Amino acid sequence: MGSRATRSALVVRPFWRRFATTMSITVGLAVVPPFAALYWLTVPTGTWPTVAAIHAVTLLAIAAAAIRVRHVVIKVDERGIRERGYFGRLAVTPPEEIDSILILTVLGSSSGDPSTQLFVLDRAGRTRVRMRGQYWSEESLRAVEHALDVPVQRMPTPLTRRELRVLHGRNLFWHERYPGLAFTAIALLAAGVAVPVFVVIESLL
Repeated sequence: MGSRATRSALVVRPFWRRFATTMSITVGLAVVPPFAALYWLTVPTGTWPTVAAIHAVTLLAIAAAAIRVRHVVIKVDERGIRERGYFGRLAVTPPEEIDSILILTVLGSSSGDPSTQLFVLDRAGRTRVRMRGQYWSEESLRAVEHALDVPVQRMPTPLTRRELRVLHGRNLFWHERYPGLAFTAIALLAAGVAVPVFVVIESLL
């Protein structure tokens, strides 16, 4: 960005309410039915406290994951951009390393509803900060765009997720570039967690 300083100090945070609602629905569909069945099977035998303990640990882990969103923040000022990510990592991008902004619209994989995405790029075209419309408001996206005095490139037409991977794969996370590999990794992780739990539960039945 050179001598082009930020126009004003800015602090933006992601949608907490939308994330909490989405997570509540997802967790409800994924957790409630199996645990309801397990309670139904173990209450008559008196072994339900073990199921309740596993249930409590699961809910605590989910709550901790949701609370992490509260700490996500992006700050833009004369020192550049500071992003506190989901896992608590602080990424600092000095003004001289900020070269341009890329703004595009991505079509949803199922509903087809478009979502705006903003990429802050360095001179090599690498992503330094990314904001997705699923988690950030349009006002936040516009605020970051106007807070940085750098060229802005807007893609004129919406992209499908496949087009996004083909045209801008280098700017995405690895699991977005290789969705098949990411799905396999998640499935293996889920199996690694679920198998010991089901072994314990089966011993109680």
